[in-house]
Amino acid sequence: VTPLMISLAYRWKILDRPGERKIHQKVMPRLGGLAIVISFIFPLLSGAFLVALAKSGWLDKERWPGLAQLHLPGMISVMPKLFYFLAGGIAIFIIGLLDDLKDLGPGKKLLAEFIVIVVMVVSGMRLSIFPEAPLLAGILTIIWMLSITNAFNLLDNMDGLSAGVALVSSLIFLTIASSQQQY
Repeated sequence: VTPLMISLAYRWKILDRPGERKIHQKVMPRLGGLAIVISFIFPLLSGAFLVALAKSGWLDKERWPGLAQLHLPGMISVMPKLFYFLAGGIAIFIIGLLDDLKDLGPGKKLLAEFIVIVVMVVSGMRLSIFPEAPLLAGILTIIWMLSITNAFNLLDNMDGLSAGVALVSSLIFLTIASSQQQY
């Protein structure tokens, strides 16, 4: 998806020009985030579509691989949270894109991110390390999501750095989730 986004960024003139606070010496395309969002959302929506087909009876559950059959009830149960997760992720992406296009400034951007994250937490998306203390879990989730979002924004100063860190982080989360059978 990245080569397509590079081409579109040049065509639509969504470019980052060199400046005094920039380390690059030439014009750089600014739609790398859209490539990441598309690459992230497409498999999630494809999986959600298959789960919805299985739930509705349109897709024979018996033909699914063993692990998918085993985890299908769990996948069905998290479908509502997936909607909030995707909606929040898209909202955060839009805030970042608007910041790239219009330079929102750190205060407005942080406030917008905070509002989106609070809505996600209120909808039930929160860390589960303190199940007996939902308020504490909600506050920690807000801090964690704001921190990670802005950490990646600060990393976005070299081509591929954010994507590379995201890949390594995702592989670590995959390893941890797999070791706990949290497919």
